[in-house]
Amino acid sequence: MGIPHLNRYLLNNCSNQSIGKKHLSSFAGKTIVIDTSIYLYKFIGCNALMENMYSMITTFRYYGITPIFIFDGKPPEEKKELLKQRYMDKKAAEAKYNALKQKLETVAPDEKTEIAVELDKLRMRFIRIKREDIDQVKSLMESCGVQYYDAIGEADHMCAKMVINKQAWACMSDDMDMFVYGCTRVMRHISLLNHTVIFYNTNGILRELQIHMKHFREIMILSGTDYNLNGPTNDLNKMMKQFRQFKLDEPDGDRMFREWLKERPEHEFDYDTLCRVYDMFYITDKSEIVPCISSPNLDRMKTILKPYGFVFV
Repeated sequence: MGIPHLNRYLLNNCSNQSIGKKHLSSFAGKTIVIDTSIYLYKFIGCNALMENMYSMITTFRYYGITPIFIFDGKPPEEKKELLKQRYMDKKAAEAKYNALKQKLETVAPDEKTEIAVELDKLRMRFIRIKREDIDQVKSLMESCGVQYYDAIGEADHMCAKMVINKQAWACMSDDMDMFVYGCTRVMRHISLLNHTVIFYNTNGILRELQIHMKHFREIMILSGTDYNLNGPTNDLNKMMKQFRQFKLDEPDGDRMFREWLKERPEHEFDYDTLCRVYDMFYITDKSEIVPCISSPNLDRMKTILKPYGFVFV
């Protein structure tokens, strides 16, 4: 999920004016669209789905932030092989977890802590979101009067579209694919304890890297996305180095980077796949999204949260 090495490259080459830790109070009055599945996985992994989701909702409300939660729809056909591989990886992790758990009962006490840590890491690798998990979270959102929307396809595309079309101010997601879509503001690594996020200003990043979005998108796709992992990909740092040469050869910047690379046979990449994936990430749809929203219902919210140890006075 995301572009290999992209985050490290950005952190190494951009200032804290473009990427930095921000307190949530900085975003008062803003509408933030959220790639929900990422947080479902995280919260289920902590065995606190409803507790953390309620904490997230109330934290946004406390700081005057309007959240819109986007749920995944049907994944595109292009992702079929990747999803199959992820399924197999989860099965393998689960099998290893079960075998190690049996071993835990027979090892010496001084080995148990180390195995317990490994078990926890393995468990995180085969977490599955059930339909009932999604239904419970939606019920909580409805009872809190929070907006949500079921995407037709993947949520990240819808999140980026809403920001690009100015229906939301920023997107909250740990998926680096948000930059390939051209999402102008991205929040990552939310801390529900410290009420902070790492905020990425995409326009600031492009200025600091001295690169146009169309070229940046090409470089990220060449470095590998979920839609072209099976074909030849190139190291991000290598591509940025080649791009600097491209800028010297094509100072006006009108030409596409892929066209320049195509003329150099030493660069192995599938031109047709690059063009197809580029178009997939290029958002042109301007239609407005109408999220689901209900009036807050305190009694319903109390009923939903009571099984999780919440006490309301």
